[in-house]
Amino acid sequence: MSHKRRAPVAGPVWGLAFGVLMMAASAALWWLGSNLGQGLPAESLAVAALLVGVFTFVCAAREIARNRR
Repeated sequence: MSHKRRAPVAGPVWGLAFGVLMMAASAALWWLGSNLGQGLPAESLAVAALLVGVFTFVCAAREIARNRR
């Protein structure tokens, strides 16, 4: 009989959702920056949002995979 308690998966699932949302926001910011082109920092913000989104998505996915073992 195992006494190991399984952690809930709700936190990492929200991390996956946040990562996807940030990646979508980065695509919208990139589109905005490339179409307006008036010296707005939208493209830089798009790259920053993409990095945050990918990092959050990967960390949440690893946490889900680790909890399933």
